[in-house]
Amino acid sequence: MEEKIKIDHELLGRCRKAAVRISDNVMSSIAGRTTTSVERTVARLLGIDGVDEQGIPLPNVLVEQLKTHGKLEDGIFYWLVNSMIETGKSPREIALAVGKGEYVITDSRQYSDDEIRRTAGPLLEERISLFDESIEQRKELHSKYPAGITPLLYVIVATGNIYEDTVSGEGCRKAGGGYNCSYPYNGPEPS
Repeated sequence: MEEKIKIDHELLGRCRKAAVRISDNVMSSIAGRTTTSVERTVARLLGIDGVDEQGIPLPNVLVEQLKTHGKLEDGIFYWLVNSMIETGKSPREIALAVGKGEYVITDSRQYSDDEIRRTAGPLLEERISLFDESIEQRKELHSKYPAGITPLLYVIVATGNIYEDTVSGEGCRKAGGGYNCSYPYNGPEPS
């Protein structure tokens, strides 16, 4: 079969090897690290939702407390389970106490890995069960209300730069997609 695009396969091979070296370096530098976004997500996965008395999301309150005490890298899961053992409270009750300024999760005793696993097991099983139920409900809804014409042509553009987003949104519209601007746009209407 004749190649439609002439590619230097030797150069391509060198590029692929360079990409592997670069990605290996990146992965080794981020392994074992976390972010506030990841830890907030873990808190939400553990069933912590809602806001404190000031309207701040409870996952944010917990993660901010970890950051303030220099313990973010330990992860919210570790400190939350330690606090569950220490207080006998649920993750949500602990989050509410932290939100009220009544409890500091990093002040709890650090329990053994075995104790943490024993306490975390039932919590994780409960959460996984809820996810499984949600998946089944979603499947039922999909069978009851099948998708319309596909592919669905909708793109969310959110680079944080209104000018870039407008260009991207206009490109999407020209390609046949719907045009959506997720924040006030005072410029001319797209043509």
